[in-house]
Amino acid sequence: MNKKTLALMACGALVASIGQASLVKEWNFNTAGDVEGWTLTGSAHANYAPMQATSIDNTTGIMKMTGPLVTGAGLQDPQYNYAPDMTLASFGAQYTGWDKIVFRVRHIAVGGAASAAWSIGGTTAIINATLPNTATGTYGPGGAATAITYVEQADNWLLCTWNISDELAANITNIRLDFLGNAVNIGKNMEVDYIQLYAIPEPATLGMVAAMGAGLLFIRRRFMI
Repeated sequence: MNKKTLALMACGALVASIGQASLVKEWNFNTAGDVEGWTLTGSAHANYAPMQATSIDNTTGIMKMTGPLVTGAGLQDPQYNYAPDMTLASFGAQYTGWDKIVFRVRHIAVGGAASAAWSIGGTTAIINATLPNTATGTYGPGGAATAITYVEQADNWLLCTWNISDELAANITNIRLDFLGNAVNIGKNMEVDYIQLYAIPEPATLGMVAAMGAGLLFIRRRFMI
């Protein structure tokens, strides 16, 4: 590959990177005993308190429920919330809007020794619940949510991407994720590998554009494009 081609590829990569979403916060649940600010709402059964643990295959730190989903009226709706206010400015002046939340999760079968095929029962997601926003609906295979897309991975992991760009630059006051529920999932648990929050940086400044222009001019002269 000649120098001209390499230079053009570098410029192309720079242009493509402008405006792409950046990871601004991650909850990875790798510290013993630390669920990193996530709390339980909804059904208050003692089984549903979030806890940090190691995945059943001993490959990663995870967040799970203290015990399995139980039967009984009003006891099948564990909800997990992150409620401390977050502003774009708290992550840097360069961010102009929210982009997405990415999370990796799977269900654990009755007995707790193996993963289970995904069930949409009880799943939903809500951001800034006090605003006019509504729940996404069920997500994952067979779900109705359009704001949450997913990729099925090995060992029943589900990699989910939740589009929150409609929030624009509003402060995030609450993130709620329901990972399982309803009678169809009695006896099951879940493992959450990580949750990631992404934001959009501001468009390129005139200075960056000018610098790119100068670089392209240099390439044109140097390599006679």
